[in-house]
Formats: sequence, C-alpha cells, structure tokens
Amino acid sequence: MQRVMKYRVLIITAMVLTAACISCTKNNPSQSIRMEINQAMQAQQDAWNRGDVEAFMQYYWNDDSLLFIGLKGPTYGWKTTLDNYKRGYDTPEKMGVLTFHNHRIDSLGPDAANVFGEWKIQRTTKAIGGYYTLLWSRKDQQWKITQDHTN
Repeated sequence: MQRVMKYRVLIITAMVLTAACISCTKNNPSQSIRMEINQAMQAQQDAWNRGDVEAFMQYYWNDDSLLFIGLKGPTYGWKTTLDNYKRGYDTPEKMGVLTFHNHRIDSLGPDAANVFGEWKIQRTTKAIGGYYTLLWSRKDQQWKITQDHTN
C-alpha cells in the first residue's frame, strides 16, 4: 500500500512539474527560432550596409498584405515598402551604417515570433534611430517580416 502511494505521489509530482515546465516555456522562444531570426536580421543589416536594399527586403514578406507602420502611418505591400526605402535612403550618405539591437524575441508558436528592439543608422552628419516591433512569420520554410512597426 505504501509503495502504491509513493508511486502516486511521484506520478502526480511529475505531472505538476511537466505542466510547470510547459507553462514556463510557452512564451519563451526556442533557441533555434531566436538564432534563425537573429541570423536573418544580421543578413539584413549586412545587406543594408552594402547598399543593397533589394537584399535587405528579401526578409520581408513579398505580399500585398505586408504591413509597415512608420512615422507617416501605415502602408501595405512589399513593393510599396521597397519604394519607400529607396526614396528615403537614396544615397550612401543617407543609408549610413545600420545596426540592430534586439531586446526581446517572443515566440508566438513554432511559426511566428514578435521581436522588439532598437535600430540606429550612423551617418557622417547625424545619427538617427528608434525602436521597432517586428512580427516574423515562417512562410514557405523561411522567416519573413509580415508586420513592421518602426519609429
């Protein structure tokens, strides 16, 4: 009888610990999601610093539903976002040197993550920068930005 009680206590304890572990990890991104998104953002940063806006844009969802919210409000579409980047950063001096610093990457499941961080563009005249919230979604086995709110 004591043996049965010990097993029941062990089983209940294991179940409670398993539930607690699942609860703790639910909102924490897996290491691979964090690594993949950080690698994608490093590639974006490198493309920008080469002056290659098209390569920078490869990490945005190429769809009319892409949402970009900037200082002038929301715009939709990959092409519109590309055109806005090209118009706003039309010289190497304006592009400067971009750096990203991610503060948080929150997993929203196996195929989505929310990223909060800071951006900075160092220019010869004056640095600019701000904050971003990016919704990354896995599209066709690749991570893509589907929503970008940058100020």
